[in-house]
Amino acid sequence: MNGGKVQSEILQTLRAAGYRLTGPRRKLVDLLLQAEAPLTAEEIYQRARQARAQANLSTIYRNLATFCEMGWLEALPGPSGERHYQVRSADEQRLSVMCLDCGELTTLKTDAGGPFNAVVRDLGFSAQSLRVTVAAHCEHICGRKAEAK
Repeated sequence: MNGGKVQSEILQTLRAAGYRLTGPRRKLVDLLLQAEAPLTAEEIYQRARQARAQANLSTIYRNLATFCEMGWLEALPGPSGERHYQVRSADEQRLSVMCLDCGELTTLKTDAGGPFNAVVRDLGFSAQSLRVTVAAHCEHICGRKAEAK
């Protein structure tokens, strides 16, 4: 699905739910769609400020909560309890590894659906959208390997 189509669908969903499509809300949707990796609310706020969007941090948090409730945005747990937000793709299944030291989230290019979907179905759940995150210590990104020497 292309970015313009996704953006149009998200804006239509917001409008249908009774939300005004204000400039700051549109900019927030744009920022989330442009993100190459999951972002914390603080990172989103900083990007919004750089883009000169008129939104404070509490407005960002309220909108993120609304977007998650609507189902098109997902909140992933970070290593210190913070949440990282990314746009959910309805037709995509993801397998990721999160570093417990630095919090970097790396999405793996693999089919997460096969065996995990079977286990989830066996437990009585519908695995329409599957998100698996493995937490581990990295040895290359955050300097943990250098500290061990």
